[in-house]
This record gives sequence, structure tokens and C-alpha cells, in this order.
Amino acid sequence: MLAAEPISADWAGAWFRAHPEITLLPPERAREAGVLLYLTARSEEKPMDLLRRYAGDSSLCALPKVLVAPCIEGDSLLEAVGHGVVSFLSYASASLSEVTEALVEASQGGSRLPGALTRALTDEIREQRRDSTAIARRSGLEPREIEVLRMLAEGEDVREIAAKLRYSESTVKGIIHGVVKRLGLRNRIEAVAYGVRIGAY
Repeated sequence: MLAAEPISADWAGAWFRAHPEITLLPPERAREAGVLLYLTARSEEKPMDLLRRYAGDSSLCALPKVLVAPCIEGDSLLEAVGHGVVSFLSYASASLSEVTEALVEASQGGSRLPGALTRALTDEIREQRRDSTAIARRSGLEPREIEVLRMLAEGEDVREIAAKLRYSESTVKGIIHGVVKRLGLRNRIEAVAYGVRIGAY
């Protein structure tokens, strides 16, 4: 359990120690955990600040996380999910019994997000997948590079891509070569695979 303030740690710790289905580990043993609980009661403590505080520890990155906080803004939700948050509960309204259930569910591959946050997350992902500019910001690729990778992934060859985008074939080849070289890839197949990983298509 990683808490922003001692009172939250004491409050939750007393509960979890009384429930045998949960083994509570202190922050210094977080790497041994199956699920991480991030807990803050303070509205001025932004949940993302708490998550970022521990983001540099690569051994914690892959662990599912349950976040309990007063609130989380819609535009922070995608970043929280990127940090491994699978469940969010409101500090003001969630009971410790619900937190316990969320921890057990997270350990079994489950997730718990309020309906409004689920919709906001879905909308954000959908919008970012459609928006080449947003993808370009995340990936370091230019929108036209993303468009070429998309078309390669759809099975089109250089000639077809050039015709559809009204580029010369040498321009298309140059775009592909530039992506491969800049990203340290070996060929256009790896470039297409990279595009898939970043959600370009």
C-alpha cells in the first residue's frame, strides 16, 4: 500500500490486517506485491502526482494498481491507466469492503471503474486512435508518416500509397526509410509493427 498521508495508511492498514484475504505489505516491500493500492484522502494531492512519484521504479510498472482518491479528472484517466491503474474508487464514497473487493478483483485480472469514467476512457481512446495529430505527439511520428504506416498495414504497396496520397513513389519510399532509420528498426515490417503498438491503426 502506498499512501499519501499517515492517516490514510493507518485507517486502511487497520482494516486490511483484520482481513485474511489481503496480505498488507509496507511500501519498501512493494516489489513483492501482486496488486498495488494507491491511497490519498487529500483533494489537493492530485492522484497523478501520487502515481508519478513511484513511476520511475520499473519493477512496479507491470503491477495492476487500485487507486483510491477524492476524484480523478477525465483527462488524467488515460495517463492513470497507462501507469497500470485498473480500478478507481472515490475516497469519499467507497467503503473499505469495496476497496478489498477491488483489490481481489485486480489480482484476478478484473477492473472496476465508475460508468462515467469508463465512458470517458473509451471516448478518449477512440478519439486518440482517430486523431493522427495526437498519435504523432505520443509517438514522435509525423501525421503523414502515420498515414503511410497505416496504409502499409492494410496491405497497400508503395505505388498504391503514392497514388492515394498524391505523392511520388520516391517520396513514399523516403517516408518509410526515414521512419525505419529514426526509430532504429530493420525494415518496413518492423515499422508497421511499431505503428500497431502505438495505436496508429
